[in-house]
Amino acid sequence: SFSNVKSVYIIGTTRIDSLTRSGGTSVTLSWERAEGASGYHLYRSDLVNGVYKKIKSTTDLTITNTGLTKGELYFFKIVPYRTVNGVNVEGRPTAAKGIRLLERPVITNIAQTASKTLTLTWTEVPMATCYRIYRSESANGEFALLKKITGATSGTSIDLTQDKWYYYMVEAGIDENNTTYYSQKSAAKGAYVTSLARPQISSMVQNSPTAVTLSWAKVSGATGYQVLRAEAENGPYTSVKVLTATKFSDSDLVQGSTYYYKVQPYKTVNGTKAYGMVSDPTGVRLMPAAEITAIERTASKRVDLFWDAVPGATGYRVYRSTSKDGTYSLVKTTTDTTAYNTGLALNTTYYYKVAAEVSNGVINHVGLMSAAKSVTTTDVGTARITAIKQTDSAKVSLAWSAVANADGYELAMAAPGSDTFSRVKSVTGTSTTTSQNLVDGQTYQYKIRAYITVNGEDFGLYLAVE
Repeated sequence: SFSNVKSVYIIGTTRIDSLTRSGGTSVTLSWERAEGASGYHLYRSDLVNGVYKKIKSTTDLTITNTGLTKGELYFFKIVPYRTVNGVNVEGRPTAAKGIRLLERPVITNIAQTASKTLTLTWTEVPMATCYRIYRSESANGEFALLKKITGATSGTSIDLTQDKWYYYMVEAGIDENNTTYYSQKSAAKGAYVTSLARPQISSMVQNSPTAVTLSWAKVSGATGYQVLRAEAENGPYTSVKVLTATKFSDSDLVQGSTYYYKVQPYKTVNGTKAYGMVSDPTGVRLMPAAEITAIERTASKRVDLFWDAVPGATGYRVYRSTSKDGTYSLVKTTTDTTAYNTGLALNTTYYYKVAAEVSNGVINHVGLMSAAKSVTTTDVGTARITAIKQTDSAKVSLAWSAVANADGYELAMAAPGSDTFSRVKSVTGTSTTTSQNLVDGQTYQYKIRAYITVNGEDFGLYLAVE
């Protein structure tokens, strides 16, 4: 005889197709349909070979598990079942699939760093040991894996086509037990690769103790420019102005501080500003104006200038003009706090200004000019002999016209038959009598000059010979 008949229901197997993070504390699984299954149970464990607990059931081919803990590692299995006479008969579970709930990275910036290169930066994800970059040529297109980055939160995309949009996503990963678990991909972020040339800041001028003006050459094809500023050469840089001009004045700065600037061109593409390559940084140190403390005439055609040192300066420039409000020309550069200027014209008033400068790596600029200080290269007038006569056999008496600003007069004589004059004497009056062992019947030549004394040196010109 036979025993009672028992029925066996064969349920097909399935496998988990995907396990992704669908929110901060939730994951979503999807799987293949199992032949003969009425529904599916979701089981979860903290260990790959641990005890699995049934979480929820569904008749769909996808399910979401919420209320999980960020940073934790979870393993899941899907078990198909068939309902027979009101009883759910389970089939064979899938292989376990795990996921670490890493935070979703955020792409913070995509910048064009070379003519055909974009550089991406993103937020650091706690516990992540690597990141994967995906790229597409359309915002809603298929994103293909571009590269895997280890130990950094930035990466490059090279050999791109200019004047074209590219879109990127980034996911964080962690390597555990010979398996890499990945986070949910970031939101897509796009960037346009421009054909704009890299600009260079050509001029940096300090206009006042708290203001500077920078300028640059026009970039062909650019719609406008973004000016970026930082307080350190390596940043961080923030945008301070977007403009269409090639000159920008920045004010309300702090005297004594150092600032760094970059310029970035952009072109408008379908209503969006597409930024090109940024310029190299150029720095400025907001120094106080120099102050000329003294200016001295040390020779007939030379003046010496002195000024106080300016903190932070690496050198100084000396400028000169023949009018106080005229155009000043550079006449000297020095690292000292004194300078001289020679080859001046007589009877001319010169005005001088001094500016501190900085030449130190990326900081190369001239500071504020000092207030003007003047000096006049006054020359003494010329004296003319008005009377000359022999008073006895060995003496000659001479008289000459007075010169208003003269400190004295110098008399010179040439012997008979000679054109070489030698100094006879200096006097302060306008007449003198001289005896130089004169010989009767011989002709002697005399000339006189008025002079002024500057720093111990006499200046003045001889006039006619008598």
